[in-house]
Amino acid sequence: MRFFLKSFEDSDFMLQQRARVLFVIVISSTIALVAFSIFFIVRDQRDPGIILPFVAAIVLILGALFFLKKGHFSFYAHFLLVVALVAIWMVNFFESGPLVQRIDSIILVLAVLTMTPLVFIRKGGGIILYFALNMVLLLVYSIYIQITFNLENSITREFMLDNILAFSLTGVFCYSIFSIYKRSLEKAQKAEEEIQAQYEELAATSEELEAMNDELIKAHNDIMISNQKINEERDRLATTLRSIGDGVITLTSEGNIETMNRAAEDILCRSSGDCREKHINEVFKIVSTRAEQALDDPIEKVLCEGEQVEMEGDVILMCCDGTRKMISAIATPLYDSLNRINGAVIAFRDITERKKMEDEVLKASKIESLGVFAGGIAHDFNNLLTAILGSVSIVRLDMEEKNRNREFLLDAERACLRAKDLTQQLLTFSKGGAPIKTMASLKNLIKDTTAFVLSGSSVQCVYDIDEHLWNAEVDRGQISQVVHNMILNARQSMIGGGTIRVVAVNAVIDEESSIPLLPGHYIRVSISDSGDGIRSDIMNKIFEPFFTTKMEGNGLGLAVTASIIKNHNGHIAVLSAPGEGATFEFYLPASMEKVMEEKEILTTSSFDGVRILLMDDDEIVLRVAEHMLQRLGCEVQTSRDGSKAIELYRGSIESGPRFKVVIMDLTVPGAMGGKDAMVELKKLDPDIRAIVSSGYANDPVMARFHEYGFCGYVIKPYKIEELGRAILKALT
Repeated sequence: MRFFLKSFEDSDFMLQQRARVLFVIVISSTIALVAFSIFFIVRDQRDPGIILPFVAAIVLILGALFFLKKGHFSFYAHFLLVVALVAIWMVNFFESGPLVQRIDSIILVLAVLTMTPLVFIRKGGGIILYFALNMVLLLVYSIYIQITFNLENSITREFMLDNILAFSLTGVFCYSIFSIYKRSLEKAQKAEEEIQAQYEELAATSEELEAMNDELIKAHNDIMISNQKINEERDRLATTLRSIGDGVITLTSEGNIETMNRAAEDILCRSSGDCREKHINEVFKIVSTRAEQALDDPIEKVLCEGEQVEMEGDVILMCCDGTRKMISAIATPLYDSLNRINGAVIAFRDITERKKMEDEVLKASKIESLGVFAGGIAHDFNNLLTAILGSVSIVRLDMEEKNRNREFLLDAERACLRAKDLTQQLLTFSKGGAPIKTMASLKNLIKDTTAFVLSGSSVQCVYDIDEHLWNAEVDRGQISQVVHNMILNARQSMIGGGTIRVVAVNAVIDEESSIPLLPGHYIRVSISDSGDGIRSDIMNKIFEPFFTTKMEGNGLGLAVTASIIKNHNGHIAVLSAPGEGATFEFYLPASMEKVMEEKEILTTSSFDGVRILLMDDDEIVLRVAEHMLQRLGCEVQTSRDGSKAIELYRGSIESGPRFKVVIMDLTVPGAMGGKDAMVELKKLDPDIRAIVSSGYANDPVMARFHEYGFCGYVIKPYKIEELGRAILKALT
């Protein structure tokens, strides 16, 4: 057994057990089949309808052990199940025995089908499929035996109904067993992951505490040595205390302050003269960060019990000027020559900035991880949208203008482009360059995004948009996300419904303006709601990453919004008062240029004789893009990676005809992408005309494609018109 199951030694426990059980069933079934075959031969019952299926089943089942040894469990399990069922049904149909002998084999079908929960690992729908197919075979078999044995309809009908009921109940039981097993396994895996995470967290905490404990023990030992010599070295100690960065306070046995160094004065914001002879609790007021409740008196524990007390992590020092500082501290008893407690010393340091820095590093790490994850999802989603949008645009171009189905295709294109904008929301925190800006009119962008967010809600929107609103050079997807986040916040602030007011007007900022923007022409957009407003104590935090007041919020929406406006050289602000709603306002640089209307490319004359090299690692995208180019009238040759594209381009230079335009995917997992391929292609042909294509819309190469040798770009997903315009631009 170990020889065949060796491939599963590193698999999870459940898969090992499944493989083991199926192996035992195979061996047992093979032995049983051999025994039956010998039995029939010895009794001279050499019915081919029985012997041949048995022999074929034995051979196929033994042969299937090869796949088990290779570790192909799913193929192995399904193969065994299918072979067993086919063998039994062949016996049922082709056996030449009496009626009772033939129909009693139906129970063997049910016996084999009870193995289905062992076969399926993740999805149980196949169990129902197996049972359904065998029920169909049962119906066919019932008709067959009725015809063969000239049975009455009532007998055949009762036979079918009884067996269908048995198959149905067995199928339900098998599916239920699979579902129970699956839920139990998922719950166990989740529990295992939680335990592992807790273990790792405890291990990290333990290492940190051990390091801190070593440091504090060392400080304690130093203090004990100093206590022994305190009478001779008081002056030298006082000089030392004045020069160190940590605050130090010495106390009498009653807990009154005796001395404190300059660092302690700076941290406490009080002079040593004001504090001398006062009780430590009057000066050194500490609370917990968890609920800002007073902590147990650590000095009392030191002076009464002689124990060292360490405070770290969740301790806030309340200074006399109202400031709050996070500190780490250690309080240690002082002993006289008779080993009696005659005082204590407190050493503490201000760790406020260190804690802030640690929090910022953690936030940055979270944002970076989120960006990597989101970038991959957006890239794959854009590849899928490219195939859909490209296919729809090809069909639309081949359809007559008057065809009423053409409008449905246009709606599909608009939906794909809307989905393209939504994917940009996943890319806000991923590493990348500047926004990819194009000249746009904000009027329709604002209305379309607002309508999308408010769809299905009880919130109404009133628009006040200047009819002669200036245009702006923006990244349409990112500005759509800005409006989306603001409208969504306004909607969520009005749980019982209400009205949102959207205002967009032209604005001129001069040098005397209080708004922190360079003088010039801008577009001002304000979005007001009638909700509960924003509290003044959190007003300066709402644009911070991960800050949220919502139970289900992630604190990224407004942080994303502020980041986008900043990258567009704009400004964002919020005005609010509790109970009076909130108004979010942002400015974007305006432009006097007109928005170029996108006209469809209806003829192929512009592309006659244009030979194009197309490279993309996604097979579906490659196929759809090839059809789009051929529909435009281009000659196309394709490649799945940059190395092959270089080889093809070199061949066109050496033997012709040469490619006029190269279109390359920016990234190819596990192989050379367009960015690296462009370096080599430039060496072959400094005048190469190349276009970069990618679903990573915020990649630096897409924003600054000229710096990497490209003469144009197309962002996935794209329509056939966009692809055509990019090619024409590259050719001019």
